[in-house]
Amino acid sequence: MGHALSFDVRKRVRWVNGFYKKHLSSLHLLEKFIFVFYA
Repeated sequence: MGHALSFDVRKRVRWVNGFYKKHLSSLHLLEKFIFVFYA
């Protein structure tokens, strides 16, 4: 039971990390676009 729970948490953490990285890269692109647009 505990082992399965830890596995689920690890999987969720990995998913959150991937989502965060994707979101962060898109935010970076948006930031760059805004900088170029207003420069």
